[in-house]
Amino acid sequence: MRRQLPITIKRGGRIFEKTLHLFTWKELAVYSKAHPPKLWENLGSGIWYVRICAIQSRDTLKRLFSDIQQAKTVIWDLRAYPNFNVTQVVGNGLFDHDFVSIISFNGMLFYPGSFLKHMGVAYGKVDDFKLGLYKGRMIVLVSEQTQSLAESLAYELRQRPNTVVMGRQTAGTTGNIVWVDYPGGISVSFTGVGVTGLKASFEEGKGVKIDKKIRLTTRNLIKYPDYVLHQAYELALKE
Repeated sequence: MRRQLPITIKRGGRIFEKTLHLFTWKELAVYSKAHPPKLWENLGSGIWYVRICAIQSRDTLKRLFSDIQQAKTVIWDLRAYPNFNVTQVVGNGLFDHDFVSIISFNGMLFYPGSFLKHMGVAYGKVDDFKLGLYKGRMIVLVSEQTQSLAESLAYELRQRPNTVVMGRQTAGTTGNIVWVDYPGGISVSFTGVGVTGLKASFEEGKGVKIDKKIRLTTRNLIKYPDYVLHQAYELALKE
């Protein structure tokens, strides 16, 4: 296997020669496990940053919600895929009541072409998981990597008071899927479920309604390690 790749980069009128080191998916997974990111951190000025998609245990949430109780603003990063078990209880620390947030249209197997409408409650309120309720401001970060379960959580958070959804357009792909295997090791998936969010918070194929869209340019990508997070922090300082 080739372990290095020479590349040429042209930037700002200058040409750079670089050598990229190549790694397998397994090697990257092992490295990531050995070097986990901070799950949440205090950015100063009463602003906390939470990598909710990196939290893999719902028991961790009790410590998280204890830490952010006095936060002025929490930046909630949904630019990845969250743990399902975590999403099933996280709403207990974000909402003080159950509410209907989703409308789904499911195909009826015995009546081809017919669909059954279903009104669903929000994620995270399925049991009485004791978390400290956070009532402060939230900025929810989204991008094209916000897909499926992450989108469902993002558009439900739009129903929360004093919450802003910020970033780049999401995939528009939530809804249960069915996998089909074909000869040659090919796997494909499709969904027969149409999903919309209440108050136009989500549309299949279009994604989550964004309150503050962020446009990435070459300049801000070079200047900031994470331009979207930087903009969210600036917004939190102003509010």
